[in-house]
Amino acid sequence: MTMFDFISDTPSNSTAVRHKRNHLKKKIVHRMNSSGPQTIPLLSRELKISMPSVDRLIKELIADAFVEDMGEGPSEGGRKPHQYKIKSRACYSLCLDISISDVRMALIDFNNEIHHPIKTHIKKLEDNQAYAEWLVSIIELFILESAVPFSKISGISVALPGLIDPDKKISRSYFTELEPNLWDFLHNKLNKDVLIDNDARLMTRGEHVFGLAAGKNDVLCINVGAGLGMGMILNGQLYRGNTGSAAEFGHTKGTNSLIPCYCGQEGCLETIVSGPAMEKSAMEILSTEDVSVIQKTTAAGNKNFYEGILEFAQQGHASCKKIIQDTGHELGLGISTLIILLNPEMIIIGGCFAGTGDLIINPIKQAMHSIPVQKFAEGTEIVTSQLGHQAVLLGAHVSLIQHLFKDVM
Repeated sequence: MTMFDFISDTPSNSTAVRHKRNHLKKKIVHRMNSSGPQTIPLLSRELKISMPSVDRLIKELIADAFVEDMGEGPSEGGRKPHQYKIKSRACYSLCLDISISDVRMALIDFNNEIHHPIKTHIKKLEDNQAYAEWLVSIIELFILESAVPFSKISGISVALPGLIDPDKKISRSYFTELEPNLWDFLHNKLNKDVLIDNDARLMTRGEHVFGLAAGKNDVLCINVGAGLGMGMILNGQLYRGNTGSAAEFGHTKGTNSLIPCYCGQEGCLETIVSGPAMEKSAMEILSTEDVSVIQKTTAAGNKNFYEGILEFAQQGHASCKKIIQDTGHELGLGISTLIILLNPEMIIIGGCFAGTGDLIINPIKQAMHSIPVQKFAEGTEIVTSQLGHQAVLLGAHVSLIQHLFKDVM
């Protein structure tokens, strides 16, 4: 048996005794993943397993090189018990964040730590098999360069823009003609379990577990980048809608805009609040020299042009600041409607605006003050994400963990 067999074990492929033991191991590992280092008395108490059984299972997990002894922990009333945690680099989630303009990849271990630098490829998303084949090639290269044994990768979790029903393996926006579907295509090529979900929804998962939304019940997470997406936590749960297409904020109507959108409509908010919209504004108002400088800077840093506009704005460049202010104003008008409809306790602005603070928050609030929304906004906190681009990747990791451990949660 491999170290992952206890995770994938089912009653149909194991004896009753072995399955029960593996099920208890899964409970222990999931507890360590969600709550950090554990002691035998604590595991016994929380999981309602006898201490001798926990002790025996921990020893088996250590022998499998899956768990490690951290030594003595804090006293729980008598002799200091030993603490145990999932061994660093024991196993990983391979997570991808595919946007309209780039792909980011990360290996995240079961202690929820990102290992190796996040890899970014600047390439426009194409709705064809050649792009899917390219994805396979960069995944294989990333694994090779990381020097992580393929056997230690527990699965692949992918964030993708557009309308996605992950349960039915349906993408209504991209790879609609791919045979087999993208889930099965990647599985067949890479021989790993594959999960795919909407990028803004996975950002929301990441924020709810690791970010500013942790412990909150009603939160909206807005993902601004090559597009404009949103995820929702309602009553403490991720909300998907009937067919997985809830919260397509970017395809609500913007103010006084008739710009065609790739979805077939005109005037979608995404056409005036997104990275490409900021790039279009930059080409109209920046000097040729400034455009050239930003392009050179972003090319050297393997970044998108709109990320360079944002960096220049943060450095005080007046015209770039004006672009961000105009974007924030339009975003604020859209957020006003969300507040009236949903009355959230927090709205997190992420994607390229993560960590920008008042640069984007001030124009959002100024736009909200221009319409009578103040009484609805009482108690709604608007913040920028502290997780940055990691939010989507961490959310993809959480999705895979929940899939692997769903029978013990």
